[in-house]
Amino acid sequence: MSLSRRQVLGGLLAGGAAAGASAIGLAPAPDRRGSAAFAPSGAVDASLLNTRDAHRLLVATRRLGRRIQLGSTARADVLPDGGADANVVVVQVKVMAMFMARFLFKFGALDPSASDGSVLPYTGTQTAVATSTKRYGVPWGPRDAGSNFSGVNDPNAGVAGTFSAGTGQLTSMLLGHGIDKVSTDPRWAALRFNGWFSSILASGAPESDLGASQLGDATIYPGGARPFPPASAVAVQAFASSSMMSSSRGHAFVCTCTSEQAQPTGLGGDLAHHLDAQSIVSSPLGIVTFASGLAPDGSGGFSINDGQQPGARGTLVLGSDLSSVIAQGQPVASYVDQIHGLVQGGHVDLDLVQQLDGIRGIGTQLRSVLVDQRAQLVTAVGNMSQLPTLEGSAFFADASAAATAAAPPSLGIYGAGQGQGSSSVDDAAPAKAEFLAQCRFVQEAVKIPGLPFRNFVLALNVNDLNGHPCELSSPNFEPGARSLSPLEGMRQLAIGLNMLAQSIQAQTNGAKIFVVVSSDGGRTGNMVDSTQSPGLVLGPASGPGALTDFLYADYARMIDPSDPFTVEQGEGLDLGSTSSSRATRSGCILPSPNPDGTPTYVTASGSADPSGYPTNGGLQVGFIRHLESVAGVSGTTTAFGSSYKLQTT
Repeated sequence: MSLSRRQVLGGLLAGGAAAGASAIGLAPAPDRRGSAAFAPSGAVDASLLNTRDAHRLLVATRRLGRRIQLGSTARADVLPDGGADANVVVVQVKVMAMFMARFLFKFGALDPSASDGSVLPYTGTQTAVATSTKRYGVPWGPRDAGSNFSGVNDPNAGVAGTFSAGTGQLTSMLLGHGIDKVSTDPRWAALRFNGWFSSILASGAPESDLGASQLGDATIYPGGARPFPPASAVAVQAFASSSMMSSSRGHAFVCTCTSEQAQPTGLGGDLAHHLDAQSIVSSPLGIVTFASGLAPDGSGGFSINDGQQPGARGTLVLGSDLSSVIAQGQPVASYVDQIHGLVQGGHVDLDLVQQLDGIRGIGTQLRSVLVDQRAQLVTAVGNMSQLPTLEGSAFFADASAAATAAAPPSLGIYGAGQGQGSSSVDDAAPAKAEFLAQCRFVQEAVKIPGLPFRNFVLALNVNDLNGHPCELSSPNFEPGARSLSPLEGMRQLAIGLNMLAQSIQAQTNGAKIFVVVSSDGGRTGNMVDSTQSPGLVLGPASGPGALTDFLYADYARMIDPSDPFTVEQGEGLDLGSTSSSRATRSGCILPSPNPDGTPTYVTASGSADPSGYPTNGGLQVGFIRHLESVAGVSGTTTAFGSSYKLQTT
């Protein structure tokens, strides 16, 4: 017999013989306790707990001493034609504060006399259109003593270089890995990734210069790092430069939402909220939201200027009104603790197979399916038990070397030892791998039968530099942020995306996994706040709605040696400039049509928008519109205006 995923999920996680009978079409005994929050089986009905925060749902289940009921909360996860579950899983990565484009890309005209990804020298202006910024042409390398820093967002900071004075070995290492050249791998070269970022993305491991990391521990990362899946299995789409939404500035959660305007209930707000409320992603156990950089008392996290409470510094998922908090970030360790507590406390029934053996008429095929699904659940939960170590300990093995940047070959000089910074003292602590623990959690969560978790928000917490060198995680003008340096953050982003790509390819439990990376804004070569930032989307390259590798950029400008965009993709309008000035500034680029002439930036009706300019919100709206077609839903973003049009096979 064929057992649907919903039936298996109900049988595995609802618990008890009555729930098992319900999973195979038998009516359970009615519950007489009368609580509206409990289903007839005595399990918690998530739809009645008035929250879509996955952590709160898990806590409530343990606190109330009930089992998890999933069947009644797996909402519109069936295609309109009555076919199989759509099984759409979305992972949003929020990079805050600010996303630095030059860590990912290398633009410019390729040097025809070289084969190593070198580009022709920049011949354009050396200063920005607004002469107060001086952002163009900042080289990779140490700063001189006079250009380190003299104040918040000092326009002269770092004009001579990106790193601290005296960091020649760091410069040599990164240049040796091709950070200032186009990747020599044809796939990544087509996306204009630089050699450094693409090599980490392709291998799934940090540079060998840094020595052993926690990822070499088989209990933390079973099987270890793997090559990035081929383009036939996983597509990568890169967005060279999108503008911060017009009336907002950085360090604000609204800048990571789908729109800067409040929307009717159930629309807009954060991407995860819109997908959940519109049943585009039907996650039975709600929205899993992570935080990084939190102190034991819950303080810390992203450098932001928002005032939402509670926990305004941690990761927040905002509702349609852009102020209500739908879900709040928690450490991986807290999620693992709740899941283990549910299993160990009998809230998730692992003995269902034995109980079904006592029910007449259970066929051997059904039992075999449940045995296999039980094994998957046990393995996934077991693997999760090691993730708090990855999250809470030094990422690299040589913690003593990482703790000082004084002399080679310490990790500190490579930006890996600068960890969790909020003051000069914090730089003495080695970097942790909180973001990678989040990616590993996603990998294990999608192995749980029935996909109870399908909507994830990950936190990549990088330092608000305000003009400081990019290998530092401090000083930070947001005390307690405990953030990574931008250099270490982009290193972990490449590794984490490789992890998530492995899960996209595997399609465990039929999961159709999509990943979107966005930010509150950008950062220029001298580490000053910018309104332009890159973005990324990963997804399946086969099946309905399959994506294809694609670069959204102005193809003529990105190879013009005289165009400032080739040396500073993060250049945008100055803080305080009007929104009307964005379209004329160097970083505001309208992406070229695809090779057959089809527009890649379109209105809500799908026609070309030749005069608009892409925003971070437009990236997410385009992402939603693509998922609508995958999940069999339509019309949820008609009021949201123009967006990118994701390219498909």
